[in-house]
Amino acid sequence: MAATALETPSAFFDRLERMRRLVRVLSLVVAGLVAITVPAAYGLAGYMALNRDLTFKAELNAEHVARYAYGRADAWAYAVEHVRSLISMTHSADRSVRQQVRDGGGTCFLDTATDLAPPVMWRESPIVVRGEPIGSVSVAGSLRPLLLSGGVAALLGLLLGGAAWVVMQRLPQRSLDQSLAVIRAAHEDTRRHAASLAAANRELNAQYHLIAEATRQVEAQRQAAEVANRSKSAFLATMSHELRTPLNAIIGFADVMRSGLFGEIQEPRYREYVHDIHDSGQHLLSIINNILDLSKVEAGRMELHPEPISLPGLLHDALTVLEPLAKDAGVGLAMDVDEGLPRIRADAVKLKQVLLNLLSNAIKFTPRGGQVMAAATRLGDDRVRIVVSDTGCGMTATDLAAAMEPYRQADTPLTRTHVGTGLGLPVSKTLVELHGGTLTVDSRPGKGTRVTVVLPVEGPRGRGPSAASA
Repeated sequence: MAATALETPSAFFDRLERMRRLVRVLSLVVAGLVAITVPAAYGLAGYMALNRDLTFKAELNAEHVARYAYGRADAWAYAVEHVRSLISMTHSADRSVRQQVRDGGGTCFLDTATDLAPPVMWRESPIVVRGEPIGSVSVAGSLRPLLLSGGVAALLGLLLGGAAWVVMQRLPQRSLDQSLAVIRAAHEDTRRHAASLAAANRELNAQYHLIAEATRQVEAQRQAAEVANRSKSAFLATMSHELRTPLNAIIGFADVMRSGLFGEIQEPRYREYVHDIHDSGQHLLSIINNILDLSKVEAGRMELHPEPISLPGLLHDALTVLEPLAKDAGVGLAMDVDEGLPRIRADAVKLKQVLLNLLSNAIKFTPRGGQVMAAATRLGDDRVRIVVSDTGCGMTATDLAAAMEPYRQADTPLTRTHVGTGLGLPVSKTLVELHGGTLTVDSRPGKGTRVTVVLPVEGPRGRGPSAASA
């Protein structure tokens, strides 16, 4: 202030005028920077966001199409509608995005839009199967919305620049300094928030890529498992058919020899051999039938043929078939059926197979002198219950879980003496569920096993060629 007092009025006014001119120049510079920076920053951010979005969509759609084209050679390029549905998940609802799919020769066979408002940004990603590109997915986005919004941002920048010029011209320098300090603080806070959001976005992108890679690996493993399962089912079905044809002939000839149709067998040992051949053949045929049924279920080709059947008659037939087995094992058989039990709609062959599996298991795993009981009761108006119980060795929870899995058996003393495939319970449970029923097993070591089957009286619905009428 002392230096200012020594200045002449002319010098003072000259310096004041210079300060005013400097303030005007600074205000114009600041206004210009604001007017230019706002639309430029907005346009650059919008351009980069559109570029990332189009690149991401192209890569994601290329991955979807590659998964579909895996194992389909060149046929995938003709499934236009299916490919359209694959890329439709990332297709925008508006008309500002256009997607094209090209085959390995560069021919475009799918275009989601005819044209876009220019100018247009294109991004392309190859479709890679087994490390080889078989085509590409191109995604285009119109830059017109960005230009329009950029114009609005430019107008806003001009308004902000004008406001800055007015503020710097009319407010005192101190107020301007205070405002600038506030602006700097707000800008720093915004910068910190932007950095935090950018870090969060990078983390989300990393998580997405991890999830996408895990999904791809799971899908590849699932496809490999499906191929292996289909191959296994086809092999089992083929081998079972090849074995069943000569086996039926063996059983038939053994039955003819055992019945003495062309003369009695004089040698007792030969009669025993024929009996053993017949029983072993029947046992092997039962195993093959179970394998066939399981492979049909796994392949989704199991069909039921429901018809009205008498449950008491079916139980009686099953017990009659297994009576020689029970007699040889020294196990008693009994049947208890409620009076007035209604006829039920079911596949007689499959349901009899279930009863034979459950009863033969009960006989095999019941020690000599034990008892096997088959009972049937009515549950309300629409269900019946079949219970097969025995006084055998029973199973632990671990053994029971193993017995319900295909090709596994419970580890009990009797299972070690009765070798089997471990298909009886799993196949029976599957056949019961195909009928719309349930199969549950209650077993206790040393107390025996109780298998409960609950079936609907009206039969299965939506299963097999005749189920629709049930």
